[in-house]
Amino acid sequence: MTVDKNKGITGITYNYLNLPERVTMDSGYVAYTYDAAGTKLRKIAQYGENTDNTDFVGGIQYTDGTLDFLQHAEGHYLFTTSAYQYNLTDHLGNVRVTVDATGAVVQRDDYYPFGLSFNSYTSGQENLYKFQGQEHQDETGWDSFKWRNSDPALGRFFNIDPMSEAFYYNSPYAFSENKVTTHVELEGLEAYFIHGTASGPDMWTDDLANFIKRTVTTNTTYDIKFRWNYQEGPRKKNWLLNNESDRLRAAKSLVMHIENTYDPEQHITLIGHSHGGNVAIQAAKLLWEKYHISVEIVNFNTPAYNEQFDAENPNDNWGIDRLTHFYTVQDGVAGGLAGSDKYNAPSGNVANIQLNNPLQTGLFTAHYMDNVNRDEVAEKAPKKKKGKSKRRKTIWPQDR
Repeated sequence: MTVDKNKGITGITYNYLNLPERVTMDSGYVAYTYDAAGTKLRKIAQYGENTDNTDFVGGIQYTDGTLDFLQHAEGHYLFTTSAYQYNLTDHLGNVRVTVDATGAVVQRDDYYPFGLSFNSYTSGQENLYKFQGQEHQDETGWDSFKWRNSDPALGRFFNIDPMSEAFYYNSPYAFSENKVTTHVELEGLEAYFIHGTASGPDMWTDDLANFIKRTVTTNTTYDIKFRWNYQEGPRKKNWLLNNESDRLRAAKSLVMHIENTYDPEQHITLIGHSHGGNVAIQAAKLLWEKYHISVEIVNFNTPAYNEQFDAENPNDNWGIDRLTHFYTVQDGVAGGLAGSDKYNAPSGNVANIQLNNPLQTGLFTAHYMDNVNRDEVAEKAPKKKKGKSKRRKTIWPQDR
């Protein structure tokens, strides 16, 4: 769409990511600035002699250079009034009611199926992150998703779905496959990193995560926040003697983390170290059973379990599109203390890749991610797989 006379929009120009860069209207214009990955950084709205500047820094928002609010998991914190506000959502994640710290209602919204709000009430500063938790833009009337903007009055996106070739049966402009009372719009996922038994998310430095993402995946973003240290049980941690059931609980937590943090238009890649790789394998099965999503997995020094009916045997796991298994021959943990070092008779979607030159040798030290030789990984990494993972385009919220 380049013109919308109904809203007085006389012109829309787009950047190389097909995101609106400038919207010209009878009354002024709105200009957007993005980073190279398409994350919105700034919005400038000009009406006559008035100009409003909004800056976006993650979940923090500045208005005209002043810190405005901070989004948190349950709502947001208003710096202008030093007040916490909390959102009550429906089964689709639509914000229906916002309350303050005393429980008093400060905002209420009802929605038509495609997101147009009605029967609204606001007391004080309006929360614009409403329908499916996405930003509503008053200037244009659009709801801004990551890679596209929808017009709730039309019930359509006006940008073509970047994954339209993978979903040829569906209109490239359709919202949530038109199943708007039971489904939410799923825009894709990123590379998720899962730490090993005796470590935590901090093992994945940005430098390491960027190297792996760049070398063995086609993803453009990554998530290193997932932690499975504090699972249920008396020891409250992923103890050294964790078993398949413990890792299943961790896999369920990982699926919940993925559901809550999906981002750009790309398939899911799970990257695991040690038993974190087994968590990834079980999570892949859960994602397939729950949403019919298949993922790619890249594991490093993960104990391989080869029994026919083992839940962590990848060969019979429909949720795995492809698994790349890097193992170090000197590793005394994977293949020594736990499991095997590689998969027996791997199927076409499972590849064992042997690493021979860890930065430090030793039965335990060779197991550590810090001692994996990056040059050797880059040399032996398989060709990146192009295309999209087999997956549904939508999530069934009632299954959460």
